[in-house]
Amino acid sequence: MTPEPSDGAFGDAGFSLIEVLVAIVILGISIVTLVSALAASIAGSDRHNQQAKVESVVDSAVEKVKDPVGVVHVNCATTSQATYVTAAQSAALALSWPASSVQITDVKYWDGSAFGATCYDDAAHGNLALQQITITVTSPGSRADQTLAFVKE
Repeated sequence: MTPEPSDGAFGDAGFSLIEVLVAIVILGISIVTLVSALAASIAGSDRHNQQAKVESVVDSAVEKVKDPVGVVHVNCATTSQATYVTAAQSAALALSWPASSVQITDVKYWDGSAFGATCYDDAAHGNLALQQITITVTSPGSRADQTLAFVKE
């Protein structure tokens, strides 16, 4: 003979308040963890995207400045040499970035054995005509940047 459910032998078939609260806390922690992981994924993806664009701009800027036909060698050029700066900054404009995101940060000159600050591009020094130019590209919002040095003949 089985007892009647009304006499309390089987207990209530529902959940207690404690069980419901524990379930809500576990669910809340799970949702917070998932949202945090999603936010980190989005931030990482954005940083990677900006870095890829910066690499593209710096490579393009270097190629534009190195181009001997489009940008002729300027003896004893400085970081503000207009033809070099204009060519380098045109790479940023192709992505609709501000021109100021591309900067020529250093120009050094070949002395026959190393690059240094003294210019040897003139006839008095044998027209060595090699320049080490350093370009720095910073993405809008400064989320990514890259610096690259190259030699222009």
